[in-house]
Amino acid sequence: MTIVPLVTAAYMRGEQENVKKQLNDVFQVLLFITLPACIGMSLLAEPLYTVFYEHDPAGIQILAAYAPVAILLSLFSVTAAILQGIDQQRFTILSLLLGLLTKSVFQMPLMMWMGARGSVMATGLGYTVSVIFAMIIIRKYANYNFSVILRRTVLMLMLNLAMAIVVLLAYYGFTLFINPESKFGSMMLLILCGGLGAIVYSYLSLRLRLFDKVFGPRAAAIRRKLHIKA
Repeated sequence: MTIVPLVTAAYMRGEQENVKKQLNDVFQVLLFITLPACIGMSLLAEPLYTVFYEHDPAGIQILAAYAPVAILLSLFSVTAAILQGIDQQRFTILSLLLGLLTKSVFQMPLMMWMGARGSVMATGLGYTVSVIFAMIIIRKYANYNFSVILRRTVLMLMLNLAMAIVVLLAYYGFTLFINPESKFGSMMLLILCGGLGAIVYSYLSLRLRLFDKVFGPRAAAIRRKLHIKA
């Protein structure tokens, strides 16, 4: 969100290329951080929920389903801020209303079909509609092409898939001798599996130069310190 004022400043000065660069930075940083965080929360919903509350299968299922919706929530927040930054505030309200309408239409049918998770799905659909509409407006009024972000997102999803496989294998391995129903066991699982997932994602990002594309030349210095070849 701290990058958004830079987008506003560049737009007000009429610096089209700088606007595109700043938007690329906004979306790349957002997705680079939120994708692994939310996917990790969903994968480790059982120990995460147990640490903060108690071991409850219903609560764990809802957390696992709701965690990915946070990705859409973050995108909604950023796109809404960008719309204000490019002086299209009226579309921010319309985007919100479209999302609320979508959620209202699908809430009851999905709850009847899926129970409590149906409400989560309806919320996700609402955010999806809002985000897609906001992106269409950004593309039109900021003359912004999302092709770069789409390519980066595909690469991020591939790295997250690799991270998810490692985390799941580690989780099922550790649960053979660590009890996920106890708070101490859950804390240990979060530290071990979460830490392993963070290491895998960070290593692959540096190795495949995704880190360079998101955070710039500082990645080269990190690679040298960690002796990672790209």
